[in-house]
Amino acid sequence: MKLPRSRPEAGRRLCGAVLISLPALTPSVWAADVAGFGVAGAGVAGTSVAGAGVAGTSVAGAGGTTIQSRLTLQTLVTDNVAMVAGERDAGVVMTVSPGITMSSRAGLITGKLDYALSGIAYFGGGQPDRLQQSLNATGSAELIQHVLKVDVTALISQVSNSALGAQTVDTSLASTNRTEVSTLSVSPTLQGHVGSFASFVIRATATDSRSRHSTLGDARQIGGSAVLTGLSGGKLNWSANLVSQSTNFQGTTSAGNDDQAWLGLSYQYDVDLSASLHGGVERSNYQIGTNQTSSIYGGSVNWVPSPRVRASGEWMHHVYGDTHSVNVEYRLARSALRYVDTQTASQVPQLSATSLGSAYDVLFLQYASIEPDPVKRDQLVRAFLSANGISPDAQINRAFLTNAPTLARSQQLSYSASGVRTTLIFSLQRSVTGRLGVSSIYGGDLGRFSSVTQGGVSGSLSHQLTPISNVGISLSWFRNNGNGGNSALGNSVQMRTATASWSTQLARRTSLGVSLRHAQSQGATGYQENAALVNLVQLF
Repeated sequence: MKLPRSRPEAGRRLCGAVLISLPALTPSVWAADVAGFGVAGAGVAGTSVAGAGVAGTSVAGAGGTTIQSRLTLQTLVTDNVAMVAGERDAGVVMTVSPGITMSSRAGLITGKLDYALSGIAYFGGGQPDRLQQSLNATGSAELIQHVLKVDVTALISQVSNSALGAQTVDTSLASTNRTEVSTLSVSPTLQGHVGSFASFVIRATATDSRSRHSTLGDARQIGGSAVLTGLSGGKLNWSANLVSQSTNFQGTTSAGNDDQAWLGLSYQYDVDLSASLHGGVERSNYQIGTNQTSSIYGGSVNWVPSPRVRASGEWMHHVYGDTHSVNVEYRLARSALRYVDTQTASQVPQLSATSLGSAYDVLFLQYASIEPDPVKRDQLVRAFLSANGISPDAQINRAFLTNAPTLARSQQLSYSASGVRTTLIFSLQRSVTGRLGVSSIYGGDLGRFSSVTQGGVSGSLSHQLTPISNVGISLSWFRNNGNGGNSALGNSVQMRTATASWSTQLARRTSLGVSLRHAQSQGATGYQENAALVNLVQLF
């Protein structure tokens, strides 16, 4: 006897693999939820998402694997190809970008990958043609179930050589203050039990980061950790922790070493609230270039009173500077608020350059109401951002290259609100990156200054005109300052940008976007630019 096709299956067939994002909902529930959260403005239900080139027709494989290929053609007409002050050279920049998105949610290997290779040709301005890559991939392979797994992260992004040099809002523009950074991290993890006494987790990590046209920022890091946690089964529990990492910076004699050992005591007050205290010793060479031993101590708290509210905080005292992390999230049906404040000692700071932007983060939080699966929600958020001309990895505070350890504090406040057809996204960011140790080992910005402050604000407003077209406007402002050093070459740069965009779906797998942009930079490398962009995306 042949069973009738279920309504969710029919929904997937009608809307293409776009509806891999909500296979459990019937079409009527899907439509109501999307309209209620304003996601229809992004064209998620088989309209502008396909045009966005993020989650259109996919090839589904075993174990929940999806594959989506795309081709993006972009034409940029600008009055300042080289981003120079004074007399400007107009030109046309043509970009051809084949790309692929893959995700797997079950089986031996889980994770996601997004890769694009862009060929950029310049007509005017005397700039050479070039190739540019973009990669964001994370994966986990469980070799022995619940015992041994391997996590892999691979990232390729465009990073500023200097936070105080010429800044750009478009990576297709020619810039001497930008390089391509590739980072690969491999981390095997072994876990198990010591009888009924404790559980253990042993992790090793190897990270290699390379700049394409510079040795500044090239680093190789080897590290590991071991955690032993009691199996008391009660509210009070204990843990023992060992952490070690060593980093060699290529092209210099500088190296960073950090070894820590501490004991922790945790208390689970109830299901919603837990806290812990910990203390021990640390040996590092951050401050004086040779190893010194000091005490470390701190605590943490985690509070989750409801699925919509989450707050956590952690603080640790170190001789070279205290570290902390604070995270507060508040989500309603059509809005989300997120605040993050972290201070960490970093040995491979380029990793932060490839973190997703605040617009992505706050929408990812908001869309938890309609899509709990993180992989499917990732597709949903990227579709919305692409349909409205917002880069998912747009950051106000861009990372810059360094060749020695840093102590960096980053603060970010993000808010998003969605109506039936209109969505508002707002972000306020600030970061301070300071050098650790003697200045003679540093190159780049931290060779000239003791710290670099970056701060700015951005906002975007998008509106769905029809089921297949959207308009939007975005504004941003940021300022970077060098503190406590040589300002002869300039210690400040600021930039304002305004963009208006329109997008529509030409066919089921084809979309068109048009935008106008004005950018104004002030400082030692000040310039102005006006540009028009036409973006065509074809899914396969």
